[in-house]
Amino acid sequence: MPQDGGARRRAGEFLLRVHADLRRDLSALRVDLAAARAGGRPLPHGLAVELGRRCLTACTALRGHHVNEDGGFDTFLRDLPDLAPVLDRLRAEHRQVAAALARIAEAPADRLDEFETLVGEIEDHFAYEESTLVPALLAEL
Repeated sequence: MPQDGGARRRAGEFLLRVHADLRRDLSALRVDLAAARAGGRPLPHGLAVELGRRCLTACTALRGHHVNEDGGFDTFLRDLPDLAPVLDRLRAEHRQVAAALARIAEAPADRLDEFETLVGEIEDHFAYEESTLVPALLAEL
């Protein structure tokens, strides 16, 4: 059964809210990480552990977001088949992010540099999703 336009619109609006929340959390962590590194010295162990824990929390939220998105993509594809290339790319990016998150989760305090790189990739991913998928979800039928 096709999804109604109102449900797609709500999904698009929800997606924008989740991205905003994740961006806020990732940005705050990046600011704290930059401040901790400002002295040019290695991070004290306790601070590295705390930042690693926060990184792991943010990464867990991101992982859950992508799992939920992947679950909705089949519905979007059925209702909006022209989105197939977009959804294929987003799924591939989700797999890449999941692999990076798994590496970071092994030792978050030791992988803060990798986290910093990943956040940039996530920003690019969100921008692509918001310029391709979201407009299709928000479009009036």
